[in-house]
Amino acid sequence: MDKEYHAAKAYLKANLFIAGTFIFFGFISFINTNSLWLLALGIFLAVWFWLAYKNYRLILTDTDVILKQGVLNKSSHEIPYHKIHSVSVTKGMFQRMLHAGNIVIMAGNDVSGLPFKNVEDPETIRDEISTHLTNKGEAQVNQREDKYSELERLASLRDKGVITVEEYDQKKKQLLQI
Repeated sequence: MDKEYHAAKAYLKANLFIAGTFIFFGFISFINTNSLWLLALGIFLAVWFWLAYKNYRLILTDTDVILKQGVLNKSSHEIPYHKIHSVSVTKGMFQRMLHAGNIVIMAGNDVSGLPFKNVEDPETIRDEISTHLTNKGEAQVNQREDKYSELERLASLRDKGVITVEEYDQKKKQLLQI
């Protein structure tokens, strides 16, 4: 089941307010001087901010974290959960007022991390990723334990003479993927 997150709506509203200010003063300027450039700039900014908001998202799948972003130049980053080693949250003063923050996902040998900026309630997303990491880690431990218990069972059968040494070695290689 995929969960999709966008940047905080408060940031969209703040950006649209800025664009609206340009549109308002552009309209006033158009009435007084017959100049359209300020009005056109405001409309362009409003469309740009909306497209940037709609095209900036973080998707949590069962196996990966996917960050998609960009209006003209699009990029997509997929990080499998097994490669993630830490997730951090930062909040600036303005972000705290808007109940938003940044998430940085550290994976592999990456030293800077992959940021997802200005997301609403970043702690919830961090906790969901951490839950995935914990569940995957437990599954890997259980899988290792299953292999070792199977090896012990096969060794017992070999010692009792139920299976041959060659059969034991073959099954051992198969279990340990040697």
